Amino acid sequence: MKYIATGTMETFSIEDKTSKAGTDYKTGYVVVNIVNQKIDFETGEHEDLPAAPTPFSVFGKQAEKVMALPFGCTVEVKFEITGREYNGKYYSELKASLVKMLDVAEDQKQIPGKLSADDIPF
Repeated sequence: MKYIATGTMETFSIEDKTSKAGTDYKTGYVVVNIVNQKIDFETGEHEDLPAAPTPFSVFGKQAEKVMALPFGCTVEVKFEITGREYNGKYYSELKASLVKMLDVAEDQKQIPGKLSADDIPF
């Protein structure tokens, strides 16, 4: 299952690696401050909680794209939650499949084909 989170990009750490087959690739993580919400499922009420710095792992082309983003920009992260066992301990991971910068005024853009009051000549 894929999830989506939006927040402010705080930092990232990307490393160059080489696979056993000799292929070079990039891997690392990006930290995004996500505004969490506390939701009461019985009443439907919710409240915003303080932003929490959340690390997402990135790999390959996504790692390269993250390196081009400016710190402090608003990003949308599509990710999946995974887990694994290593030496008797369990670890969880948030794997980002897409990290993209959002236009701050994206929700205010005009939908193509729709007219605003300023477009009408009378």
